[in-house]
Amino acid sequence: MQATEIYRADIEALPGVLRTLLEAELSAGNEIVEVGHSFPAPPAGACFRLAQPLRTRARKSGDGIDYHDRDCPGYSGEITDAKRFYFLLEPPHAPPGQGSGGDAPGVFRPSAAPSPEQADVVLFRRFEASMVMNFEKWHDGIGYDLGAVRGMSPQGRRAVGELLIARGLRDWRDVEALACCDSPEARAALEAAMDGASHEIRNAVAAHASHLVSNSMRTASLVRGLDGADFFGGLSQTLDQVAVFHPPPVVDALLRGTLDRAGDVAVHFAAMLCYIHGCAPEPFDFEQRPFFFQFDAVQAADRQRAFAELCRKISIDPAPYLGGVKQTVPAAVPPEYTVEVDHRGEMLTYCEPNRSAHVTCTFGGAPCIVSSTLSSWHYPLGRRSEKMDDEERKTILARIAGYCRTHYRMGNLSFEE
Repeated sequence: MQATEIYRADIEALPGVLRTLLEAELSAGNEIVEVGHSFPAPPAGACFRLAQPLRTRARKSGDGIDYHDRDCPGYSGEITDAKRFYFLLEPPHAPPGQGSGGDAPGVFRPSAAPSPEQADVVLFRRFEASMVMNFEKWHDGIGYDLGAVRGMSPQGRRAVGELLIARGLRDWRDVEALACCDSPEARAALEAAMDGASHEIRNAVAAHASHLVSNSMRTASLVRGLDGADFFGGLSQTLDQVAVFHPPPVVDALLRGTLDRAGDVAVHFAAMLCYIHGCAPEPFDFEQRPFFFQFDAVQAADRQRAFAELCRKISIDPAPYLGGVKQTVPAAVPPEYTVEVDHRGEMLTYCEPNRSAHVTCTFGGAPCIVSSTLSSWHYPLGRRSEKMDDEERKTILARIAGYCRTHYRMGNLSFEE
C-alpha cells in the first residue's frame, strides 16, 4: 500500500494550503517518511516528515505558509500555517563534511530510522514524545524527559531550546526543560520571562533557574504575585517562595493584601505573616484558624479590627495601612526585649518574646562587643533561623549595648569588628 493511502485520513485533514503543497511535493517525487501526532504539532494535529527538502516552492514564508529553518536534530525546515496545528517537516541538515547524494547541498536525507551514531536524533525524538501531554502526566505533575536533554550534545540541547522558545513557555515543564538546555538563548529567554511572563512562569523560573534570578528580580516578581495572582494562577507557588524569602517589600505586600485582597487570599496572607514573624510554627497554623478566618469578614471594619490585632501580634504599626482609622486594639509598640549576659561563655543573648540572637562580648578588660559575630535570628517555635539585613543588625547591636549600659552598668562598653 502506498504511503498516500496509509496516511489518507491525515492528508485530508490538512488545511488547504498545506494539502496543496504536499500533493505538489509528492507529484514532484518527494516522499512521506512518517506521520506523527506529537511536537511540534498538538495531539489534535499532525506532522508529515518529508524525505527531501521542498522541491516545488522557495523555502521561505508567503502565500499563507509560515516557513522556519529550525536546524534541529530531528528535522530542519518547518512548514505550517497561522494556526500551527499541521506541519510539513524537512529532513535534518547533514552533519559537517557528510555528503547528501543528489539532494540540495547541506541537506541530509535519511533513508530510514536514524543510525545509532546519531544519538542526538534519537534523543530529540524521545524528548518530543515526552512533550505529548495526557491526563496522567498533568495530574501527577510529570515533566518532560530531561534525561534525553542531558544526554544530548550542546548542539542538540540548543536545538531543544530553540523549539521550546518558538513554542512559547506555557507551564513549569517548559521552563524546567529550557533551564536544562542551558544555552545562551535559553538563559536569555528565562531572564526575559521574569519581566513579562505570567505569575506561574515567573515562579517556575525562580524555582528551576534560580541562578539567573537576582534578589531584586525575585522580590519584584513576588510582590506582583501577591498583588494580583489567585490560587489557580500562581498564588500558591508564590506563597511557597514567600515562606523562605520575604524581604521588606514582600512583607509590605502581605500586609496590604490582608486588607485589600479577597477574603480567602487575606486569610492565607495573615497566616503567612504570623509564620515569618515567628508567631506560628508553619505557614498556615491550623490552631490559629479561628483568628485567620476573621480576615474573610464581609464588613471592612471587622477586617480592620483583625488587622490591628495581627499587627499587635507581629509588632507592626498598623497606622500606615489603616489610613488613620482608629481601632480598639492598641497600635503596636517596639517589641519588649531583654539581654542575657554569660560572662564565662563571653556571650550576650538578645531576647524578644518569639525570637533571639546572640553576639560575642569579651570581658578580659573593658567589655567589648564583637559586632561581626552577631548571629541570625533564631525562632524556637518554628525551629528555624533567618538572616538579618544590615539595618536590622545596627538596630539590634544598639539595643544590646543600650540595655547592657542601663541594666548591667557597662558604661565603658565598646565595639570592635
